[in-house]
Amino acid sequence: MSREVFEYFFESDELEPHYSRLPKVAFSASNRQVVTENSIAVKEEHAQSNETAGGGINHEVISQDRAGDRESAPPASSSSVAESEAIPQPPESDNSEEHVRSAPQISAPVFQSDSAKKPHRVRQLLSVHALGQYAFCVRSAILAAERGDDQDVDEPLPRLTYLPNFDRERIEEMLSEKLRTVGVSLLYFVSLLLLMVIGVISQNRKMFYTAMFVSAGYLVWLAMQCLTIFQLIARRRAALNAEANEPPPDFYGTQEANWWSMLKAGFEPVNYQRPFRHPELPLEGCPWRVLERGSLRIPVIRTGGKRLGSLPGKLFEKHEVRLAAYAMLLESTQQVEVPYGLIFPARSPKGLALEITDELRSKARRMLNELRLKLRESQQEKIEPRLPVERGRCEQCRYGKPEPIELTDLESRRRAGAQIVVLRSERGGFFHCACADRFGSAPPHRDVNRLELLAIIE
Repeated sequence: MSREVFEYFFESDELEPHYSRLPKVAFSASNRQVVTENSIAVKEEHAQSNETAGGGINHEVISQDRAGDRESAPPASSSSVAESEAIPQPPESDNSEEHVRSAPQISAPVFQSDSAKKPHRVRQLLSVHALGQYAFCVRSAILAAERGDDQDVDEPLPRLTYLPNFDRERIEEMLSEKLRTVGVSLLYFVSLLLLMVIGVISQNRKMFYTAMFVSAGYLVWLAMQCLTIFQLIARRRAALNAEANEPPPDFYGTQEANWWSMLKAGFEPVNYQRPFRHPELPLEGCPWRVLERGSLRIPVIRTGGKRLGSLPGKLFEKHEVRLAAYAMLLESTQQVEVPYGLIFPARSPKGLALEITDELRSKARRMLNELRLKLRESQQEKIEPRLPVERGRCEQCRYGKPEPIELTDLESRRRAGAQIVVLRSERGGFFHCACADRFGSAPPHRDVNRLELLAIIE
């Protein structure tokens, strides 16, 4: 295991015995006594000077210092032995006392406690989502890495009108719930009809019109519920009528895939809660699902976009890199085979299978190294990346979405030293976005153009 891999794999506390920054001295049976006597003599001389200055000798302090010297002495290890061969040793002698007298004076090493100074060698991990964003936009990749976002920009966000599409049990459960709700609501509708009849008989216009308007609202709600029920019935039927099928083992490029056909072929969907971590690369992440069957592992991701690629049967580059990165994570943590990956739209069980080739794995590694370099340049050397050449990528990016900000909040943030690029609308409102605040220039988000926002130059 190389030193770089070793530093990335272990925590800083575990690296302390191996990469200690304490001064290393080659101790032997003879010069160890010299170092000890010299250190004691220096401390006694220091104590006598303190006594002369106006205080007695503190024997307790000296005894504690001697104990500290014994505890702070670094243990002999393979690295110290190797260094001792490079340091010239004094000539050996049968008379140890003469050897001590003739030995050169070695100054006592200054030992520091672990709490005083520790090497900070913490492994900086980049998520697969940030790596995928690097293929889309360098700015969004840096923001995702710094903020620790574990969700891709194109991944579907939770919605109140969410309908299950990849879990048959959940589909059947929600279908039963909707049917039960509609059945109970029919009694409510019958009561509204009775109120309308009573209003007509009693010539009570207020009761009649109130019941009529409520009934109209109920009919609209009932139509929406019936539409949802029909969608759930169609998804349940697709899950039940699917035939066992999977991509052939020797397919090239992309291949059409069906979620329910994969499950009928014997694959078991597994939802991992904790991210995988690569033992050599600074990479971590967890796919949406992993299909498992025997030694096969198939990473599955979803996208909230309407298209999977620029052309039919062609995936976007960021999706290809993400599937390759997930494949490397699964292969590095388990003795498994990952021949391809799957991607599906959020609202359809019909997607594409992508062949994971060695060229695609090498591309993911190269882009990971480039992302690390760009992140270091931005944080240390203040070299900020430019906006993407295809400005259309900024139209729906959540990092470029302008958010309103109050003047009091703006002033307090600036007093705290935060950099904020203020965007002003024609109506006098103030806005800002994460991308502009981080990199100093506002991206052409669609809301910026819609609200006609202009940056304030100060």
